[in-house]
Amino acid sequence: MISVPNGHGPEAQIHNFNSFDSIRLELSILLDAVYHPEKVAPLLDEAMETAENLLDKPTQQVRFRSVEWEFGWVAKYELQFWIEEKKIFSRFSIIEKKRYLKDMF
Repeated sequence: MISVPNGHGPEAQIHNFNSFDSIRLELSILLDAVYHPEKVAPLLDEAMETAENLLDKPTQQVRFRSVEWEFGWVAKYELQFWIEEKKIFSRFSIIEKKRYLKDMF
């Protein structure tokens, strides 16, 4: 809730701190556990550097999470990156954005 005195309403500058220009996305990737994380992480990072529509700041991150049993032993990696919301979603409603992100991953 915001309260602005009647006489100051038209002059007031209001900033919505819940509105962002970019959004962070996380993508989990499972790879065969025989590949060493020290060799895989730089390759995933390089792949993100060449991807379109990712922001330079904040920088993307590759994280090795764990080794798990899923149809055999797999290494789980997490990619974190930021995209410009307006560029990707300028024509979508909020419901369509959620549906798009769900289908994207």
